[in-house]
Amino acid sequence: MLQSVTYSAAGTYTFTPPTGVTAVWAMIQGAGSSGAPTQSFGASGNSGGGGSSGEFTDAKLIPITGATLTVVVGAGGVSTSTFPWGVPGGAGGNSSAGARAALGAPNTGAVSTSIAGSNGGGVRGGAGQNAIGGGPGLWGALDDPRDVGGGGGGSGCTGGGLGSDGAPAPGCVGVGGHGSGRGGGGGGASIFGKGGTGGNDGSGGTAGTAAGAGGGGASGNSSTPGGAGGDGTVTLFWQAP
Repeated sequence: MLQSVTYSAAGTYTFTPPTGVTAVWAMIQGAGSSGAPTQSFGASGNSGGGGSSGEFTDAKLIPITGATLTVVVGAGGVSTSTFPWGVPGGAGGNSSAGARAALGAPNTGAVSTSIAGSNGGGVRGGAGQNAIGGGPGLWGALDDPRDVGGGGGGSGCTGGGLGSDGAPAPGCVGVGGHGSGRGGGGGGASIFGKGGTGGNDGSGGTAGTAAGAGGGGASGNSSTPGGAGGDGTVTLFWQAP
């Protein structure tokens, strides 16, 4: 009978296989990066790019050569600072089972109206969506069989609110009617779900709650952090003797 165990909180674990089990199959998701923060000075359009999702790898056979197998679940990236201007979001940690790993997302999403969100965690992770705030990232290409590069985060939004009703310009997230804050970029989706939403009109981005998803970028001119990236996850499967 096929059995499994899932590790979904960031940390290091020890898997002790049942008697007679000498190998497991692993499904591994690297952690997502956070959205970029913003500061309270400068043009109101200086919004944060969304974080990206981590690499995903599936159906990898891992031999267990000793008595146990070490499992690591990467921690989602955290946006810890709004100074200096242009600081990127925090990188996501790598997840692994034995020698097999899935990369966490890098921290290349910057604060800007023109720079896209970060690329995904895979070797060929998806590029950020330039000039589209609040949108999901693109999927990365296959790195090798059954490996998927992470989605890139959305860029900080370039559009401004129109009129006094707060209606957003196309592609923006909840921009204030007087242009007091531009929408942050949306976090890249992982295979487990959507990324965080970009902040609007002075708010920070929301966290990427799905495993390995990117956090949303903060809205412009807000002095707020981006949303945290989602932790990775590792699931092991084995056939009971």
